[in-house]
Amino acid sequence: AAASLDRASTSEALSEAAARDAATLEAIRDGIVTFDEEGTIRSLNRAAARLLRAPRETAIGKTLAALDLEALELA
Repeated sequence: AAASLDRASTSEALSEAAARDAATLEAIRDGIVTFDEEGTIRSLNRAAARLLRAPRETAIGKTLAALDLEALELA
């Protein structure tokens, strides 16, 4: 029973940490994109989606090369 309680506590703590991390990433004004080993976009915050001019649903699961970035102007 104690092991089950420890697992539940650990799971809850991890969920809370993930929620805090997500909220922090959303609050950051800089664009943040995470990639896997193959260069596939795994996550991006709101600022990155705005910079890439691509909704998250479109960008996640693709590489930067697969996105149409020609319209992106870097200043």
